[in-house]
Amino acid sequence: MSLLGRLGRLWRFDPTDRPLRVWVRSRPGEDDAEVVGGWIRELHGKEARLELERPVTLANGETVDTVWARPAERRFDFAALWFSFIAIEVRASAGDPPQGRWWLRLGAPDGRGGAPGGGGGDCPPTPAVRSAALGDSAAVGDD
Repeated sequence: MSLLGRLGRLWRFDPTDRPLRVWVRSRPGEDDAEVVGGWIRELHGKEARLELERPVTLANGETVDTVWARPAERRFDFAALWFSFIAIEVRASAGDPPQGRWWLRLGAPDGRGGAPGGGGGDCPPTPAVRSAALGDSAAVGDD
């Protein structure tokens, strides 16, 4: 388990029902990348049921709008999504052989809905605190 995953669990980060960007073709940053919106609807052990906003075709030719995903690298798990991209192997049904390698990142394809602390997934979740920088009249720590 990675330090990022441990920190995510310590902060009680839960990726369930948060908007995600899902690279279903190519990799993040590449010109031919195809990005689809999605959500982790259920975590089950080391796998997640991932719902997509529109159907996509897997390597076996099956068109799906829901897949089962498992992190492709043991050191990164879904709790590390608060900070980083996660490479996943996808299958149409739990127990099927992998039918693709995709990438996940917090935030919708239009840039909305990142990590609770802001930053589109680049910042750890933070507790709600008052801050003058956010337009509150009291600074952090004032009673």
